[in-house]
Amino acid sequence: MRESFLGEIIRQRRVELHMTQKQLGEGICEQVTISRFERGTQMPSRSKIKAILQRLGLPDERFYGLISRNEEHIKRLQNEIQADMERFDAADSQERASIRARVLERVAKLEGMIESDDRVSRQFIMRARACLDDTSGYEVRLKRLMEAIRLTVPRFNLDNIDRHRYSGEELAAIKQIAECYSKMGRRSIAIDIYAQLLRYIENYYKSMRDYGGKFCMVSHCLSADLAGEARYEEAIAVADRGWRVCVEYGHYQYLASLIAVMAECWYKLGDREKSAGLYLQVYYIYKAASDDRHRELIGEEMKERLDLEPPG
Repeated sequence: MRESFLGEIIRQRRVELHMTQKQLGEGICEQVTISRFERGTQMPSRSKIKAILQRLGLPDERFYGLISRNEEHIKRLQNEIQADMERFDAADSQERASIRARVLERVAKLEGMIESDDRVSRQFIMRARACLDDTSGYEVRLKRLMEAIRLTVPRFNLDNIDRHRYSGEELAAIKQIAECYSKMGRRSIAIDIYAQLLRYIENYYKSMRDYGGKFCMVSHCLSADLAGEARYEEAIAVADRGWRVCVEYGHYQYLASLIAVMAECWYKLGDREKSAGLYLQVYYIYKAASDDRHRELIGEEMKERLDLEPPG
């Protein structure tokens, strides 16, 4: 592929969205870099290309052939760190210590590999460190996450998320901010952030490869917090939409948790029959996945709430 061809795609999409070169590159690279990129006279690093494409709502996986060997190492390292970050919250204290040590070692290695002006990778590092810090409290974690998102979106405002275009990394930082508010007991703020994120993903992310995964993940977070605020009908509507996207796009890892939210909500609304049917579906999903821990927890919930014995 000619470099200028990718630049032409970038320019065409940017013009369609009525974005200036400065707006597109804000927090990622200088306006002159975008200009040279569009003309085909300069090729930014992989992390910058990926962020630019994602901000424009363009699929980035088609351009992996542009990655250098060093950038491929960086990508692999980030994937390993991300996988550990996802395991961290669900791990017990002993496993957390092991994950934290492993991630911090990889983060230090990643810092030594990235370019000094690579704010996208620096944002990832700041987000990883905030995720691993379960000793300083959520206020400190929230402050660090806000610093991370404003590294590439300086005028970021929680009240008007749709004002900007985001890369996948920026969306991940915003989701973590919402999680902090939720864990601090400030669910109304978390709900507002999740609702804005869901609208953003629906409106601007459908052409991306991981649209389904992001939609299902955020819909689960939003529906769970709505249920926590006793907004049961709203929670059911959000979880039901997430359920359908899970099936449509094959992201079954979120299916059980979304149905579990609906089962809880119907129980709270007094419809024991609907609740029981949904709880049974969740139970069998966990059984099919050999997830004994969650299967047993759902079984206990079924028995406690509905006096329903879990199937053998």
